[in-house]
Amino acid sequence: MLIKAIKFSQRLAYAELVARLMYQQIARLQTDLPECLIPIPLHWKRLFNRGYNQAVELAKPLAECLGIPLLHDAAVRTRKTIPQASLAAKVRRRNVRRAFRLKQPIRYRHVALVDDVMTTGHTARELAVLLRSEGVERVDVWVAARAYR
Repeated sequence: MLIKAIKFSQRLAYAELVARLMYQQIARLQTDLPECLIPIPLHWKRLFNRGYNQAVELAKPLAECLGIPLLHDAAVRTRKTIPQASLAAKVRRRNVRRAFRLKQPIRYRHVALVDDVMTTGHTARELAVLLRSEGVERVDVWVAARAYR
């Protein structure tokens, strides 16, 4: 319910709460921290219609808690894709294929992608493959929730 409220009802104050819960889980894992966070980008039309990117709203307080940079505009979605939630798992990979590009070279070797929900992982995988092809050695994916279909 919190994530739906953030994403569809502009309850952005909940993003800080969810980010702090994510931070607690990350701290509990005692894993190597990434050098920066990169939120999964929205297409500019969806961003314009919604007014914000929920992944950015989660990543901002998370980056602050961790004391690492947030590269909120490092990647862009180059084409409008159908919302993944409305698609069958088989179609999702094709839907996001080549949907991203980097706006700038990423000078970090270890980054974490941030998003609200992961179902099949195709969106994050597509951006991770792009980052790896541009020299990033390790890409972690941090999401507030995991959905299974």
